[in-house]
Amino acid sequence: RFLLYVRADTGAMVGTVIVLAFVLMAILAPVIAPYDPVTPTSEYRSPPSWKHLFGTDPSGLDVFSRTIYAARVDLFVGIGGAALSMVIGIPLGVAVGYFRGWGVGLVLRSADLLQAFPVFVLAMAAMAVAGPSIRNVLLIIGILNVPIYVRLVRSEVLVFRERPAIEAARCVGVSDYAILRHYLLPNNIEAAMVHASVNVGMAILLTAALSFIGAGIPVPTPEWGSMVGIGAPMMITGEWWAAFFPGVAIGLCVFGFAMLGDAIRVMVNPERRF
Repeated sequence: RFLLYVRADTGAMVGTVIVLAFVLMAILAPVIAPYDPVTPTSEYRSPPSWKHLFGTDPSGLDVFSRTIYAARVDLFVGIGGAALSMVIGIPLGVAVGYFRGWGVGLVLRSADLLQAFPVFVLAMAAMAVAGPSIRNVLLIIGILNVPIYVRLVRSEVLVFRERPAIEAARCVGVSDYAILRHYLLPNNIEAAMVHASVNVGMAILLTAALSFIGAGIPVPTPEWGSMVGIGAPMMITGEWWAAFFPGVAIGLCVFGFAMLGDAIRVMVNPERRF
């Protein structure tokens, strides 16, 4: 269904092609990249040329190779963070939408507390405590986005649980666990699945922002945000390439996931296809 829809919609086609291009770039990085991403070359601050397509940075690292390899890190953190948020947030959303009691209030107030602070500030504070690493960035991004999925799924479940099918299941003695697993969970995750694609783009942006200020993934690990941070001072002297190309990669990747998310949103909602 998705492939048929993609063929008929330009925006969906563009988003899918961009995302697939970055995924292939990450998988084939050792084949595509001409240089090692963490080994300096003999040329420093070299402008784009046939030898160094995107130039080199102040440390002599090949910007093209690092941009290619950085896709591995950013996509891993973005997709992994979104997956972690879904794994935690969707079951919690189903549970707090179906049950009543003080536990539901505790979950919702905890979600409100997380959402009360600016995400970037809270992520910086968490990274300051946990320390910069790929694993910590992934975990923090995953936890910070849990409230979004809890709210999305809960709003769907609050309506669905009042349907006659759920009342009939209770009447014949179906357990609460079976109702959650077989009725509520499969029928109320569409909104969360749609948001997941957009959430990947948001996670990539947050990862880049944390790395840009030195609080995310440590150098010399190739990561788009840290590459922009290294190249930003060079732009003052007209040496734009070290920051420009990883910045373009961030923009294209986030745009691709946003377009893909919009395509999925339309695909799962027949009323929006016309």
